[in-house]
Amino acid sequence: MAQTTPSDVLRRAAEIVAVSWADGPGNAKDASGRTVPLFHGTGDDTGRATLNPEAVSFSIYGAIVKATGELRIGLPHVAWEVLLEIVRSRGHRGAVNTYNAAEGVTADDCRALLIDAATRLDKLLTTQEA
Repeated sequence: MAQTTPSDVLRRAAEIVAVSWADGPGNAKDASGRTVPLFHGTGDDTGRATLNPEAVSFSIYGAIVKATGELRIGLPHVAWEVLLEIVRSRGHRGAVNTYNAAEGVTADDCRALLIDAATRLDKLLTTQEA
């Protein structure tokens, strides 16, 4: 079995956004569309915080957090730099986690951002390994 990579996290986050995107502000929303806390409680037996069970849709950041929990791998700083570079190239001046709520941004835009970041990160990490 292949080792899980940071790019896999971004691709999984793109899948999450494709089926359960939370538009507007907030990193997670419940079934009625209300913003809810992304995390619930103080953590599981590993000491990691657990996702709020009421959360059914996620922002870009929320989807990344959900993906890191599912795949049990974090994102290195370089992945966040790649995400920010792409967000800036699209004219957004805020942080990655605010792109989700920017005017005119859609689920498809967020999904494309994550896929683009995964592709760029693959290339960057492959170049660094060579």
